[in-house]
Amino acid sequence: MVSESNSDSTEETYTVEEIAATVYQLHDSMDEIKSWSVDTTRALEHAVEELTAEGEGERAEGLIDLMVLVNTLYRRLTQREEESLIPLTELR
Repeated sequence: MVSESNSDSTEETYTVEEIAATVYQLHDSMDEIKSWSVDTTRALEHAVEELTAEGEGERAEGLIDLMVLVNTLYRRLTQREEESLIPLTELR
């Protein structure tokens, strides 16, 4: 058993199996988030193209900002933290 002492002096214990199960669940969740962010970025790119073609540049810029947030989530899961954050000014 692995134990963890909390600051309020109560002790939680975890079995190796519980820790392994949690790690697998987290990996699955990370894969789902990565897949969602790729799909969402593609949908936003398509919407930006449509809005730009329709002369709705201001609305397209709002979606670009949203796309940056979604892309940052993906990058934080796939790259080191210092490489994952892109200032908005670099993307425009």
